[in-house]
Amino acid sequence: MKIIIAGCGKMGTALTRVLIREGHDVTVIDSVQQRVNEVMKTTNIERLALSTPFEISGGQMQRVALASVIVLEPDVLIIDEPTSQLDPDGTESVFEVIKTMKQKHKTIILV
Repeated sequence: MKIIIAGCGKMGTALTRVLIREGHDVTVIDSVQQRVNEVMKTTNIERLALSTPFEISGGQMQRVALASVIVLEPDVLIIDEPTSQLDPDGTESVFEVIKTMKQKHKTIILV
């Protein structure tokens, strides 16, 4: 089982040790903001960080949704029509992200 522990301080450290001893796959995120920033950079949505959903396009919303899943570091990504509302540059960007995820040995299922 994959477990993600975010911003728990000393409690997170003790809990992490117990879970690892029990054989769980544990990821500790000391700084949630740092992880979010990394994924925003990977998905090329940094400029949208302070935007509301009412200020961005449908294609941008799709990239934000993809980033929100990637930040959780799932082993398997099932992505339904990830480029349906994107222009050619946005489509290329999404496929670059998918390629990066494949290089990290993630399973990708495109529908």
